[in-house]
Amino acid sequence: MVLSILGAGALAALAWQQPGRDPASNSLPQGKNSSHSLRPEQRAQATIPFEDQERLNWHYIPRERKGVPFKILTPPQHNAADLLLESSLSDEGLRKARAIRQLEDVLRAEGGGSIRDPDLYYVLHFGTPADKSEWGWRMEGHHLSLNFTLRNSHVVSTTPLFFGASPATVAEGPQKGTRVLAAEEEMGRALLKTFTVHPARKF
Repeated sequence: MVLSILGAGALAALAWQQPGRDPASNSLPQGKNSSHSLRPEQRAQATIPFEDQERLNWHYIPRERKGVPFKILTPPQHNAADLLLESSLSDEGLRKARAIRQLEDVLRAEGGGSIRDPDLYYVLHFGTPADKSEWGWRMEGHHLSLNFTLRNSHVVSTTPLFFGASPATVAEGPQKGTRVLAAEEEMGRALLKTFTVHPARKF
């Protein structure tokens, strides 16, 4: 399978605000709504201190993760998490994030087993969403790691951020022909073609 990875410039376009749109204006209330929608035991599972080193422990492979998976959320809780994600990404970024999750159905059909699940993506809050404090949140799973940090109600960081696609092109099945990161792949190939080959140096 081929893995497609977005570069920093393309990531910014997916994660940062669109013209006339301030993600912070919705991220804070949606963060509060997402947190409040959880039962007390779920909230404890989904919340760790802002200073916790877990903020640095990000990855895009299938593995054990902290937080609550979409899989165990009720429809209202699921919707609250979706709205938080919607408030944090551009429309294009949101579309791609959802499409990447749906590729798990393709991998499961190819024999990937139960770990291939569009709902096996985890939401984790770093600190408590509040107007005058630092807090952040993460949504992460296979080929997707989205991390956001807010300070005094303003988004100050959208990194680390990873979008990947496997398979890069779906060969068969209901999603046949899908290329979630087609534009980014083409930009990467175009960039490579601009590089020149230099002969090996002789010392």
